[in-house]
Amino acid sequence: MMKLGLAFALSFGLSMDAFAVSLGLALASIRLEIRDILKVAGSFGLFQAGMPLAGWFMAGKFVNIIGAWDHWIAFFLLCAIGLHMIYSGFHSDDSFDKKRGRLGLVSIMALSIGTSVDAFAAGVSFIGMNIAVYHTVAVIGITTFAFSMSAMFLGKRLSKGISSKATMLGGIVLIGIGAKILLEHIWR
Repeated sequence: MMKLGLAFALSFGLSMDAFAVSLGLALASIRLEIRDILKVAGSFGLFQAGMPLAGWFMAGKFVNIIGAWDHWIAFFLLCAIGLHMIYSGFHSDDSFDKKRGRLGLVSIMALSIGTSVDAFAAGVSFIGMNIAVYHTVAVIGITTFAFSMSAMFLGKRLSKGISSKATMLGGIVLIGIGAKILLEHIWR
C-alpha cells in the first residue's frame, strides 16, 4: 500500500507541469478537437512515463551531463513556444486564426520533452528507492494523461470568446513554467 501511495504522490507532482501546459495550450487554441486533446495528453503521458524509465535505466551513466543542463533545455523549449504564442496573439488575423488550433508534431514533442525532463531525474532516484519501477511509471503516465486531458477540456471551455488574449495568456503560462523549472534548479 505504501508503494502505491508513493507512486500516486510522485505521479501527481510530475504531472503538474503537463497539466499547466495543457491548460495553456487549450486556452490558446481556437479549433481544439478531441483528436488534438488525445495527441497532447497521450504524448505528455508517454513522455512522463518514459523519462523516469530512461532515467532509471541510465542512472549513473549520463546523469551528470543531463542533470547540469535539463532545466536549461526545459526553460528554452517552453519559452520559445511561449514567445511564439504571445507573438501570435498580437499578430492574429483571419488567415492565422483559421490555421491556429492545430498542434504540430514538432510542437507537441518539444512540449512533451520540456515538461518531462524533471521526470528523468526522478527516474534516477528510483535506484535508491524500494519501488516497483514499471508499476510506478505506468501510474505516472496514466495520471499525466488524465490530468492533461482534464486541463485541455477546462481550457477549451474557458477560452471561448477570448481567442487572441487566450493565446497570449497561454504563452505567458508556458514561459512561467519554464522560469519555474529553471529557478527550482538554480535554487537547489
